[in-house]
Amino acid sequence: MNIIIKNTNANLVEEFDDEVIKTLEGEFTIDQVQEKITSVYYNKVIIDITAIKDYGNIDNVIKFLRIFDHLKIIIVLKAMELNKQNMIVSKLIENGYYNFATNVNEIKTLMAEPNSSQNVEKYFAESSSNLNPMNMDLDCK
Repeated sequence: MNIIIKNTNANLVEEFDDEVIKTLEGEFTIDQVQEKITSVYYNKVIIDITAIKDYGNIDNVIKFLRIFDHLKIIIVLKAMELNKQNMIVSKLIENGYYNFATNVNEIKTLMAEPNSSQNVEKYFAESSSNLNPMNMDLDCK
């Protein structure tokens, strides 16, 4: 059973067809999410980055993500400027969050086979060089 926390990228996670025990929609603070999922056992949590209040502040995003087991998180990134995307991906990797996606197929892949640090090392190196770290279509919505 999985948890989905969605907001403006809801269309990406609505197509997700695995079992879901809890879905939250909107923009949330750490306290609001903790209150709503207290004592909920989950396999994975799929978090639309836009559902995190003040998601433009990467430090706030990292604090929010820390309420979950980092090995069970899949972060759905928002299509945005390449430089900002690179910075977010770099910070996620630095903090041990290796599972990020921008489309349904990537979410499904990560559900079946999560990334390890070895899988994302190349993204971190590429993002430092200002390249697209995931070789993804950043225009998907």
